[in-house]
Amino acid sequence: MKIKSITFSDIQTSDLIYYDEKNREKCLEFCRKRDIDYLPSLSNSDQCYNKAEDRIQDIETTMKVQIDDFIFNESLLGNFKKHRVLFVYSNKDLTGVVHFSDYNRSPVDIYLYSLLSSYEKALRKLLVKNGLNNEHMISYFEETKRNDTYYRKRINEYNSNKEKYSSLPPFEKFYLRDLIELARHTQIIDLSNDDVINLRNDVMHAHELVNKRNPNQDDYIYDIESFEKLFKRVRSLLDDIKRVNNQIAFSEI
Repeated sequence: MKIKSITFSDIQTSDLIYYDEKNREKCLEFCRKRDIDYLPSLSNSDQCYNKAEDRIQDIETTMKVQIDDFIFNESLLGNFKKHRVLFVYSNKDLTGVVHFSDYNRSPVDIYLYSLLSSYEKALRKLLVKNGLNNEHMISYFEETKRNDTYYRKRINEYNSNKEKYSSLPPFEKFYLRDLIELARHTQIIDLSNDDVINLRNDVMHAHELVNKRNPNQDDYIYDIESFEKLFKRVRSLLDDIKRVNNQIAFSEI
């Protein structure tokens, strides 16, 4: 299934706060509470106020994105680490701004949920195309995890419900981690493990994807390291999806 790409149009803030010399103190307080270094200029869409240097400056190329740019383009991580806020344009018109904490918005959750669902279905398809079925998964559990109490329960549950499970498509009763581990164990394909699984758990359990620096403090200051972790995990997922789809295509030649 083709997943619609997520762009800055989905997460930008369009109701902007502009730097206005007549409201200087309020503008600075807004920046302080949100750890923001830049505000768009009131009079020129190609300029911004730089709080650290206390001056109006031209908006650098690395601070600009287009409204239809994919929000997980590889180059963006470095730009956010440097600037925290990027300015969103439609051609030359300023349409909004995006702070790295805007990756907490619901369109990102929805996109990642769809991506993970598509990935899991593709993995099942790849395993089946390589002649594997539920029994191979149970054999893998028996071989590698037989001393683990949790997996012993899963093996027993499967064996008790084998007839019911046999009426379902292959691997429907197994988790994404299981699919990845079986694919790697059988040397069908080498995939990321912890990055994708941790991302999956955060999305499925509705965790904040970008964390506040101090969740108990009454401010809007977010932790750039948590954003970097999110970004790298998503890039790992995107790469693995390409690998899996490649293998499926190769098997159909």
